[in-house]
Amino acid sequence: MNDFTIARTADTAVKIGDSFAATNQVGIEVNAIPQLPAGTTVRVTVTVGCGAKEVDLLASRDEFLKVTGQSAGKTAKIIPLQNPPAGKKAWNTGPVPTALPVSISLQGFVSNTPPGNAEIEVLVETSTGRQQWSTGEKSSITVTKELEPRGKPDIRYFTVNPSYILHAGQTGVTVGFCATGYDTLTLFRNNEEVGNWTAQDAGNRIISGAFPVLGQFPETEKPSITSVYRLEGKYKEPADQTEVRNALDRTVQVISPGWNRIALPQGSPVRLFVANDFSGSGSDRLYGIFKNGLGTYALYSSATGVDAWRPEPGDVPQHMATSPGIYYKNKLWLIGGSSVDPDSPRNEVWCHGADQSWKREEDFPSTMPARMGHACLVFNDTLWVIGGYNNGTAYRDVWQGKEKPDAQLEWSPLPEEKSTVPREGPPLAKPCEWAGRLNPAAAAWTPPDGSPEVWIYGGSKSPQTPDPLRDFWSTRDGETWQEMDENRRPPVPIMPDPGAPLASALVAFRQAESPEMPQSDRLLLMGSFKELATNGNGKDQGNRIFSFLFEWHPGTGLWEGRPVFDGWQQFQGQNFYMQAVVFNRFLFCWSLLKDPESTGKLNILVSH
Repeated sequence: MNDFTIARTADTAVKIGDSFAATNQVGIEVNAIPQLPAGTTVRVTVTVGCGAKEVDLLASRDEFLKVTGQSAGKTAKIIPLQNPPAGKKAWNTGPVPTALPVSISLQGFVSNTPPGNAEIEVLVETSTGRQQWSTGEKSSITVTKELEPRGKPDIRYFTVNPSYILHAGQTGVTVGFCATGYDTLTLFRNNEEVGNWTAQDAGNRIISGAFPVLGQFPETEKPSITSVYRLEGKYKEPADQTEVRNALDRTVQVISPGWNRIALPQGSPVRLFVANDFSGSGSDRLYGIFKNGLGTYALYSSATGVDAWRPEPGDVPQHMATSPGIYYKNKLWLIGGSSVDPDSPRNEVWCHGADQSWKREEDFPSTMPARMGHACLVFNDTLWVIGGYNNGTAYRDVWQGKEKPDAQLEWSPLPEEKSTVPREGPPLAKPCEWAGRLNPAAAAWTPPDGSPEVWIYGGSKSPQTPDPLRDFWSTRDGETWQEMDENRRPPVPIMPDPGAPLASALVAFRQAESPEMPQSDRLLLMGSFKELATNGNGKDQGNRIFSFLFEWHPGTGLWEGRPVFDGWQQFQGQNFYMQAVVFNRFLFCWSLLKDPESTGKLNILVSH
């Protein structure tokens, strides 16, 4: 029995091609026939196909699609399904009471699938309490996809999904394409022809399809090496029958276990953030500031961190692009001066949020010195700035920023001065026990059996110092710092000493080892170290550089070390800046050097 009506709220066709993302929209409305019993709640799930078939709305599950909803005229929360069926993408209105009518809007998406009718599945479930949902009613609506007329031959789309694979020769890849105005299309893989298609209708000359041919058995397109696919269209000019060829290339990265160094078309990474999608999809994305070949900086984001990087709105403040940054209170923040340029200390604060623009917020207060080379992290729901450098002075202070109701940051030193003598003006920063430093490795994390802590390691007293620092410190409140030496049980320093860190990064992340084990924080230290050689006068720095990734195991008090033979850039023994984040089960790290000509790569560790 059908208790619900499901209908399109607009009958506008979806346009095929990247240029129509801003105008593509599908509206769905769900209502009841007859009125539902009192106390009934409703959950609506919308599912779209992702692939290279006519019935698919999207070419890939990685494609962006903004979903919004209303329930009885009020905004309804939309939740992406974490494990939708294979080849599908789905959202629902969540397990909270939802009143009819329910309206769901899909917008801002690219449909790079063959022209024709796509099917959107709508499931309506009901509950009268205790979250026990009915089996529900499943219906579908039809969405027409069409090509805009073009006056000349054009490849409307050319997609390769997925555009990266983790295990050589084990993952199937599908190539999808659509072109108009060509007589033939030819597909090459690594310069070898693998397919050829001819226009069936002389009038429209539309060629669309996929490789391998969908339904073909076996589907054997499983690259074992990074592969370049080239789609070449050919046609003859009507006037003189001259043959014209146009081509597009797409690359599938084969990412093997271990370190992979990837060059991205948007340029070199200088800052990465893991943040919730500002466009409203509800999923996390990896945001990055990249420097292009012209030396300018722009913001991009990716659902995977490896492929499908899209440019983000808003002009990045060019003078702040290499500043330390952090994701805090649903905004991207750039804090103070450069991470690598000692001649660029600053006191500016900029942020980028849901309004998709960069704005300058209030500067540091007068008692908080401008600086460069400081560390930024979020701890106990506040933003911390640790250390830094300015004009020969390495700072040994910590400042805490809290967001005020007007979205500005209110800064105060940690620890605050506790003198009983009255004094006018804001509190002064009290020096910490550790030595002043720039570019320390810093992270906030929670041990399995303890309270949240901030750890810092290394850094240097001045830029390009020949004697980097090698000490560990921790705190739970920013006031009391514990030096972690051989007298602490269990001992925390890495022994034997790996050497003087030319650059290092601490990264903490939450990961479940298996479905049977609870989630817990993991803490990694990674860096490049100049060896400590022993001579007649004691220890001195040697002339060899080693790179390691260490993981701290609190239960045993041991650092598990893994040599890194081909990972991040080393810069031939110079001190450099290094940071890392974890996203999508990958460890990303990047390095910076004070050299406008240097070109960085994105380094990705794939776990075995």
